[in-house]
Amino acid sequence: MDFVGRSREIVALRRLLRQGNNIVLRGRYGVGRSRLTREFAAQSSASWQFLFLDFSRPVSRSLNEALRRASLPRGRSGRRRYRRLIDAKEILLPDPQVAVLPRVLVLEDIGKLTPRKLAFLEDLRQVGSLQFIAVVESSLPEPDFFRLRALLYPSAVLTLGNLGHAATVAFFRLASRRYRLGWDEPTLEGLARAANGYPGWMVERLRREIEKKNAPAPCRAEGAEDAADPPASP
Repeated sequence: MDFVGRSREIVALRRLLRQGNNIVLRGRYGVGRSRLTREFAAQSSASWQFLFLDFSRPVSRSLNEALRRASLPRGRSGRRRYRRLIDAKEILLPDPQVAVLPRVLVLEDIGKLTPRKLAFLEDLRQVGSLQFIAVVESSLPEPDFFRLRALLYPSAVLTLGNLGHAATVAFFRLASRRYRLGWDEPTLEGLARAANGYPGWMVERLRREIEKKNAPAPCRAEGAEDAADPPASP
């Protein structure tokens, strides 16, 4: 899918990280938080190395998958697999004697914080070489939200809302060209008004339109045409 809008949010993310802040990115489901962080990571790959960690799953499982995808160097113990927290530290924290980009750990889909996840974050924070972007569900309980902010201090909250009207129209215009949907300007305006800038609705509507366009034409059953014609007069 084409990425449109969010230029101010990308500028804010870059500025906050450069100032040494950790970031708590908050918003409701489907508003595009994960899409924004991945686009920001792609645009900022020359300045930081990003590691994405699915924080909706058990720490050990999601961390092992993240380390495998990132192909990070082995730790001093020679391990690339997380077994103990010290293994994670050796792999996640770069050797200060080696010239590498600063690392940002992106914690995705935080809907709740278990004691194990809190202990994991607290231990990593004691070292201080990592920066964090925490992608938080709007349903995260307030006590967990403030506990997370305290753990990630200094942290800044960035709340993600719906896209503006112009960006919404631009999304549908690009999609119409890419997938040859043939939407004219009145149709684009109508879609943008219906979406009200909510990315979840936009993506779902586009998916349905693409499926409709690519659906095979209905086939008539063999003999249907003959059956539809009245019998010839004797």
